[in-house]
Amino acid sequence: MFFDEDGDLAHEFYTEVRSQVSGVVTWTMKRVFEHLTPQGEVELPFARLSGDIPLVMQESLSIQNPAHMQHDDFF
Repeated sequence: MFFDEDGDLAHEFYTEVRSQVSGVVTWTMKRVFEHLTPQGEVELPFARLSGDIPLVMQESLSIQNPAHMQHDDFF
């Protein structure tokens, strides 16, 4: 997310550009890359895990860990 010069917050910013070719006026959208400030790190109300973790996490109070399985068996 970025802030623009006006303080607006968005993923991307666009501006309308007028072009005239052979007497025909057309309007197109051009993406803005200049004068943007990154929002930076945002503190979330609760912790989240990164999507890069290749593990499935599950909490279940009814399933007990069998005695033959050690902690190292999961990794």
